Amino acid sequence: MKFFTLPNMKTREAMELQQKYRNVFGSSEGIEVLTDLMIRLHALDEKVDGDEVTLSNFGHHILALMGVYQGWNAQRIIQAFLRFPVRDPQEKE
Repeated sequence: MKFFTLPNMKTREAMELQQKYRNVFGSSEGIEVLTDLMIRLHALDEKVDGDEVTLSNFGHHILALMGVYQGWNAQRIIQAFLRFPVRDPQEKE
């Protein structure tokens, strides 16, 4: 499994950009927009084909820009996923 990392995230400009992304998407409306983007970009799909691969990679890139999706926090991401309840795919939230 490949996690997207940005090697230049140590620069001040990159850190400021990361914080801006987190500020924008950290609000309740921002979370809704980010969720919509991740769905539209197929970033959370189990399997992607063709052009969806590029879209999915861009979704992962957005998460990496935010500092959310990195190799060092892979275990924390998995632990968060495991806290989700198992639901019938037909069931609405």
